[in-house]
Formats: sequence, C-alpha cells, structure tokens
Amino acid sequence: MRTSSIFQPDEVAARAMFDEHPLAQIFSWHGGDAAATPLPLLVNWSKDGAPRVTSVVGHFGRTNPQLDIIARNPQALITFMGHHSYVSPSWLDDRTQAPTWNYATAHLVVDIALMDTPAAARAAVDRLTAHMEAGRLQAWHRDEMGARYEQLVRGVIAFEGRVVDARYKFKLGQNERPDVLRDILDGLASEGRHDLRKWMIAQNSGRLESV
Repeated sequence: MRTSSIFQPDEVAARAMFDEHPLAQIFSWHGGDAAATPLPLLVNWSKDGAPRVTSVVGHFGRTNPQLDIIARNPQALITFMGHHSYVSPSWLDDRTQAPTWNYATAHLVVDIALMDTPAAARAAVDRLTAHMEAGRLQAWHRDEMGARYEQLVRGVIAFEGRVVDARYKFKLGQNERPDVLRDILDGLASEGRHDLRKWMIAQNSGRLESV
C-alpha cells in the first residue's frame, strides 16, 4: 500500500478504527489457490515500548475451505476499512479540484496459528461477544443459548494471527488546502456523513481554527 507520513494515524486513531470497524477481510494464497473471508477480529496491542499491534484473534467456521490454504501457507493479509466516502467537487467553491475518495485503512501481514480446541474456540467467541455487547442495554450473554452454545463452539476453529508487518493510511484531507478542507467538511455534513467528518476533523485539528 502506497502512502506517506502525512496520512499516518496516531495510536488513538488506529485503536478507534479497530474498535469501531472490527470486520476485516482475510486473504490467503498458496500456489494457484487463493481465498478471502470477511471476519470480525479483535486486536492485541504491545504492553511495553511504543504501542503497536502484535496480533489479531478470531475464529473460522470449521467448514471454511480457506482453512486448507492456511494449513499449507499460514501467512495472510488482513485489511481493515474504517469510515470512507466519495468527495465531490460539487461541494467546493474551487471547482477546479478533482474528485477523490477519503478513507481510513490498515493492512496487516500475519502468520496464522490455528487453535483447534474447544477451550480456544470458547475463548475466541466469548471475547468477541463481550466486545460487541459491551455497553448495550439488556446485553446478551452466551448462557442464554443454553446447550446450543456448545454446538456453536464445535463448529468453529479459533486462530491468532501474529503481526509481522502493519501499514496504515488515513487519507482524511491532510493534503487539502484549509479552504478546500472546510468545504469538504460542509459537504459531508450536508449528506449526513458525520462519522467520517468527525474523523477528518480529528486528523486535521491543528489546521482548523474552527469548524
């Protein structure tokens, strides 16, 4: 992924993307075979030194054919996509500007270790569920499934992907002139894209006196 230093997020922004957009694409390949699966993943961070993503945790359905490719080649590419939107020159006073697309993304190269035990499957499913149910009114708990929960666990294989390379690109208007940036923010607001607008403001806070 081609990028530059102005599009690099800080730890707070990266954590927000992983937390708010846990659904990722996992790409695997070996020889002439390739496969991809969309899966919600949770991210582990280093506990010492500079903050960095160390691994991701998730689970595959046991019948997923991608598992056969992973058994032959455990390295995979995982892509996360945060808020994104088309940016229209129709929003701008300066209509000589070109259309573009603003987005936040992360690409992780990982080595996947499959953990085919009931305990690992329970841990992976429980951690993901706890993360997604946190803060909800009348949050759901796995005990409400009764015996069906163990049937679910038997149908999945947990895994951990150790991160060997992490690259980020938050293209959120950092390269735009202040007047163009303000017009884009107004355009996003007019179309109700408030989440992306909020992220753009955060990444350009030092360049905007007021919005």
